[in-house]
Amino acid sequence: MRWPKWLVRFGQRADLSWVVTKATNSGVEMNIDASDFIVGILVAVLGVLGLFLVSGAVDDEMYIFGLALFIFACLFDIGLIKARFDRKEAARATGGTHV
Repeated sequence: MRWPKWLVRFGQRADLSWVVTKATNSGVEMNIDASDFIVGILVAVLGVLGLFLVSGAVDDEMYIFGLALFIFACLFDIGLIKARFDRKEAARATGGTHV
């Protein structure tokens, strides 16, 4: 199957390596993993949604679901933070600076 030319050109434009190169050349080191940050924010929003469900629950099932959603969001974000610091520590232990 051949890909359409417009799709190939779009895929080439979607490459964001120039952002990292530009930031590195300007002396700014980019150490944040954008996907982890975005996922963490979205899960935090789900946790807040869970708290809204708890506050307006009229039955036990919705209360338990909202509470479970909030607890899951907290644990997931703590896991993301832990993974970030583990990668940073591993890079420091091997002598690398890239995280």
